Amino acid sequence: MTTSFGRKLKGGTLRGPSKTLNGVRILGLGGNVGHMVFKLRARCIADYQESALIETGAIAVISVIPQGQTFESFESSRVSKMEASRLFIETVTSISQTSESSAAVGEFTAKASTTFGLSVTTQNEFSQQVETETVNSQRMTYAPPAGHVGLEVVRMDVFRASDGTVWFFPTSEPSIVSASVSGEAVIKEDLYDMTGVLPLHLPYMTDQCYGYERFLKLESA
Repeated sequence: MTTSFGRKLKGGTLRGPSKTLNGVRILGLGGNVGHMVFKLRARCIADYQESALIETGAIAVISVIPQGQTFESFESSRVSKMEASRLFIETVTSISQTSESSAAVGEFTAKASTTFGLSVTTQNEFSQQVETETVNSQRMTYAPPAGHVGLEVVRMDVFRASDGTVWFFPTSEPSIVSASVSGEAVIKEDLYDMTGVLPLHLPYMTDQCYGYERFLKLESA
């Protein structure tokens, strides 16, 4: 195998048929080995076109903590950001019914791998890595003060893949804010509600929160 950067990997007898793959993005390499490499296998996105950035810095609500309840979050910023990333891709694949082999999932796992220093090429591998790191991660407890509802929020960039699938990736670590139920200190920003229950706890947010369908109408940034 010779990449577009001139890097070479060799396996087998070198007398077999050769094949050129154009317009692909390599996500990972594998194969079979004994005392020597005798088969190489590449996982890639065929007919690759880079996703278009359609919004940057959007604020997503990923958890709502009602009054009188407590919530545990991760102390590690790395782990909390990884957990938010997993939630994002699970939400996208659930809504859009996209598959593991789609361009959106491929680009997500590639971005997750480089962002967090992982060696993952599939959504399942990324989820397993998140599970591994969350098991022993220390947590902290939060309870919203009187007259407030707790919101776990994270900033994210929004992309549209070549097949039209909209997907997200966090640009900040999640944080918890105490949102006033009423009064002058209420939230005034528009928020992407990933929970589906935000207006139930903060009725004034009914016209300020939006869902996945809003991103489908956006053009490239």
